[in-house]
Amino acid sequence: MATLAGLVLLASAVVANNCSIQPVYVDFHNRAVDGGITFQYGLFTGIGSPISQNLSSWPSLSNNETSVGSLDYCSTSSFQNCVNQSHGFYSPDLSQTYSSASSYKTLDNLGSIPATILETAYDTFNLFTHYFDPSPPNLTTISQFPLTVLSNYSANASPWFGPAGLLGLGPSSVLLQRLYDMNLISSRSFGLYMGTAYQQANGAMNGSLTLGGYDSGRFDGDVYNYTISSANSDGANSPFKVTIAQMTLTTADGNKTEFSNQFDAYITTSQYALTLPSAITQQFADSTGATASNDGLDVLQLPSGFDATLTITLAGGFNVTYDAQWLRNVSNNSPISAAPISSTSTNATSSPANLLGTAFLSSIYFMANYDSHPPQFQLASALTDAQFVQTQTLCPDTVPTPAPTTNISSFTRAGLTGAIIGGVIGGMGLTFVFWYTLRRCYQRRERRRVEAQSRNQDLDGTISVRPKSDGNSSDRTSSEMTTFAFDFNSSTHQAYQNYLRN
Repeated sequence: MATLAGLVLLASAVVANNCSIQPVYVDFHNRAVDGGITFQYGLFTGIGSPISQNLSSWPSLSNNETSVGSLDYCSTSSFQNCVNQSHGFYSPDLSQTYSSASSYKTLDNLGSIPATILETAYDTFNLFTHYFDPSPPNLTTISQFPLTVLSNYSANASPWFGPAGLLGLGPSSVLLQRLYDMNLISSRSFGLYMGTAYQQANGAMNGSLTLGGYDSGRFDGDVYNYTISSANSDGANSPFKVTIAQMTLTTADGNKTEFSNQFDAYITTSQYALTLPSAITQQFADSTGATASNDGLDVLQLPSGFDATLTITLAGGFNVTYDAQWLRNVSNNSPISAAPISSTSTNATSSPANLLGTAFLSSIYFMANYDSHPPQFQLASALTDAQFVQTQTLCPDTVPTPAPTTNISSFTRAGLTGAIIGGVIGGMGLTFVFWYTLRRCYQRRERRRVEAQSRNQDLDGTISVRPKSDGNSSDRTSSEMTTFAFDFNSSTHQAYQNYLRN
C-alpha cells in the first residue's frame, strides 16, 4: 500500500512539473538604461509596452517582489552617483499597459528602508534573452506583473544593492511563480552566476541567470546540496544558510593560518562584502596587516605587498579558494567587512548575522529549487570564462550536473589546424571573387542609373519591413518591439531622454 501511495505521489509530481520546458536565460551585461543616458551592469529586463523602459536589474535572494525606482528616486539623494547606480527608472506615463495595483497584497515586509514606497503598479514585465552582439534578443513578456515603485532614496551610501532595481528571487518569488503558472518554466528554480563586471568587484566577467533551470556549461566538479531554511531577518532575510567549517590563509611561501572556529552564515546579494564573526575578522586583520578603509565601503584594506590565498571550506566538503588578486582588488580593498571590529561603523552592511555577499559568489555557481522536497540549493565551482551557454531544465528533487568536458586529441588538433589554414586561404580566394563580382554589379548599376537619369526615370525605392508582432503578451517572441536598447537616434528615444532630463 505504501509503495502504491509512493507511485501515486511520484506520478502527480511528474504531471505537475513538465520537465520538457526549456528555461529562460537572462544575461548580466553593462547596458543602456534610462533611454541610453546611463550604462549599468545588471540583468537585461524592462517594463512597459509598447516601449520597454529597459533596466539592468539586480537579483535578490531575499525579496519576493520586484522593485524599481521612479523618476524622482534620486532627486533628493545625497549620494552623488545615485542616478548611475539605481539600475534604471520607470515612468507609468510612458506605458500603455500600466494600471494601479493599490489593492495588491505584497509578499515582502520591507520594514525600514531608505526610500518611500510610491505605489504598487501592474505593468508588462520584459525578460530579454541575449546571447551575443550584434544579434537581437528574444523576448519573454509577463502581463499584469506587480511592481513596487520607490521614490526619494535617502541613504548616503550606494543604491547598487537596493532597495530599488531588485529582481525578487526569494522563496515566494512572484517572478518564478508567474513564469511557472504560464508554463514558461518547469519549476520554481534558477541558476545564478553573478559575474564581476561591476564597480565594487572591478572584474570583467559577465554573469547570467537561468530561470527554471541552470547553465551546465557554467560550472564543473562536484555539486553540493544544502537545504533551504527559513529566512533570517538578522541575516538580510536570506534563507540560504551554510556552515563555514574552516577558513585558511596561505601565503606565497606556503605558510598557513587557519581560522578554525565553525560558524553559520547566510548567502546574500544585498551586499558585496563578507561579514564574518568579530574574532575571525580580527584574526584576519592581524594575520594580513589589514586596516579599516575608513570610507563608505568600510572594509579591511590590505597592504600593497599582500600575496596570499584564502580558502573557505563549508560543512559537507565544498571549498573555494580566492587568490591574492581577488582579495586585494585593484584598490587593496579586501572583500572582508571591517564593521564587526569597528566600534564607530555606521555602514549599512553591519549585521547581527554573518553574511556572504556577492564577493563570495564571484567564483561560485548558485542553484536553487523551491519545488524540491524539501526545498534545496546547490553550490558548485563556477567556470568564470565559460565559452558556451548550455541551459538545462531543473525539475524538483534532481541534482544539477555539469556539461561533459570535451577533450580534443593531438591528432584532431593538428587536423583542425590544417583545416583552419586551408579555410583561411580558401576564404581569401572567395573574398576576392566576391569583391570582383560586387564591383561588376556596382558598375552595371551605375551605367543603368546614368541611362535612367537620361530618360528621367527613377530606380530608387524604399522597402518597408513590418516588425514581428508577438500576438500574445504571455509568449516568448523575437524582440523587435520598440525599445531604447536598439535605436538611440529615434524620435521616441530622444523624447524620452528629454523627459528624463526635465
